[in-house]
Amino acid sequence: MMDGRNELDARNELDFLWRHFRSFVHFRLLVAKGWLLHGHLVRARRIRAYLDSHPVRKVHLGSTYPLKGFLNSQITDAVPIDINRRLPFPDNSLDLIYNSHVVEHIHRRQFHAFLKECLRVLRPGGKAILSTPSIRNLVGVLYGADDKARQVLLDRTRMHSSEGFHSIGQHLNIVMRAYGHRWLYDSEYASKTGELIGFSKSYAIDNLAIPDPQLVEYLKLRKSPGWFLETETFVFEK
Repeated sequence: MMDGRNELDARNELDFLWRHFRSFVHFRLLVAKGWLLHGHLVRARRIRAYLDSHPVRKVHLGSTYPLKGFLNSQITDAVPIDINRRLPFPDNSLDLIYNSHVVEHIHRRQFHAFLKECLRVLRPGGKAILSTPSIRNLVGVLYGADDKARQVLLDRTRMHSSEGFHSIGQHLNIVMRAYGHRWLYDSEYASKTGELIGFSKSYAIDNLAIPDPQLVEYLKLRKSPGWFLETETFVFEK
């Protein structure tokens, strides 16, 4: 996804638009390269081979580290899947869809469209599990009583403040505007959106209560304390 951190230092609106344009073009070129190398028939064959060889079908979108038994997708690399487009799976074909820190990079209308696609491709009883930075968690930690937890979050973005100091307000602006972020969620918004889309159940769970042992081990191994502090995980059940 687009980085967008340099846009925070824009001198004016024209400078901001130029910085955003450069970031957008750079990202789209990476996506185009991934599609040329791994898209089209190559991607279709890999997806078909996975579906044919796995009775339990699990997809990891935005996969930085591949998970065994999952179809691992990264938009700029092998099996490129753009969540802003129709998902390349038949109706009622998947048991689980997981992504971590992906949906905050798209606009809320695109998020609704992505959830509709998840509903289409999931089997009855299947689950879409989305972990994402949460407004609820950010505000709770940053304005809460736990000084150590607040410091962990502030340290994650300190290097992006150019004023010579770093505050809670700066951290919130960075998380909401940098890294290519477009929209942040909380459990209320997620559950109401899931209900609107047509999922039978939509709810938040503890980040380590994901109903897949392999994903839980992956999070324990790969995610930092700051990730757990700022992240909420939402489950959408078909």
